[in-house]
Amino acid sequence: LINAGAGPDDNVKVPPITSLTLAEAIPIAEQLGLRIKVSERVTSESLPVDTILSQSPDPSTLVPLNSVIEVRVVAGSGLAVVPDLLGTTEEEATMRLRTANLRLGQVISAWSPDAPLGSVLQQNPRAGLQVANGSRVDLVVSLGPEPSPGASASPSGVADTAVPVLRCAAVGEASLMLEAVGLTLDPASAALDATEIVDVISPAAGVLVPSGSVVTIVSTSPFGTPLAGCP
Repeated sequence: LINAGAGPDDNVKVPPITSLTLAEAIPIAEQLGLRIKVSERVTSESLPVDTILSQSPDPSTLVPLNSVIEVRVVAGSGLAVVPDLLGTTEEEATMRLRTANLRLGQVISAWSPDAPLGSVLQQNPRAGLQVANGSRVDLVVSLGPEPSPGASASPSGVADTAVPVLRCAAVGEASLMLEAVGLTLDPASAALDATEIVDVISPAAGVLVPSGSVVTIVSTSPFGTPLAGCP
């Protein structure tokens, strides 16, 4: 978490915002009583549009309230072609999107009688379209074949439940989503700050587990390095 409390004479510490996008950095600065000004836009073949490349003053510098942080940001280099993601895993799709200068958008899960568990069923926008650099691509990921009523229970007789997609959700929101389907967070995960963002979950999203099972999550700070693929 960024800790940029007030210093002597009501000065504030400049937060570290390099590598964030303008949309992510502006609310952080405003919360501290600071403003952001774009001093230069630079083209990039690999970074999303509006990514902050450098800042002045440097992080942790004490400045008066209402001071301006000048930043250099990515201007983008035009359009990118959406790659074909069908049949890939979410991890593979994320890597292909990064290579194409695009970002992963919303990911939802759906049953499929044919597609293997974890493979991409649908994408939006479709492959081959030209979109602005840094655009997001939404995915539908397979949960595998939908279990028949007679096969949806574990050997103990407890009904199985698919672990929901929690990545990019706040920890507090993830806890509520798990409760809604009869699952719970393990004690260490439940003790995390409710505002932190879920990065990795175990068991993975879409895996069938007995109702009442415990799910473990790894989170990342909302004010740290942006979590790849999250809106």
